[in-house]
Amino acid sequence: MKSSDTGNSAELIEMLRQDAVEKYKEEHGWIPTADRLPNQREFIESYVRSAYAAEFLATIEGADKATTLYYSQTGVWFDEQGEPYKVVAWMPLPERYKG
Repeated sequence: MKSSDTGNSAELIEMLRQDAVEKYKEEHGWIPTADRLPNQREFIESYVRSAYAAEFLATIEGADKATTLYYSQTGVWFDEQGEPYKVVAWMPLPERYKG
């Protein structure tokens, strides 16, 4: 195997990983924090909706159920009392029901 083959393999593996992450998001909506955190656009959109802080649906490490938490641009997930949490996955809040 040539060294150039190794580079191509690494690129292919990264491309396949990204495709798998995108497919997972499309099917489940959850974004693992190991893959990425909310970007600037997602943060601002969420902040505008909440008018208090950027709020997301989150899965806390070790929890059985999802909950809503706030996210700061410093990378901290916290509740209404300011308690920090270790989040393993997140997603934007769905639109409100308009009946």
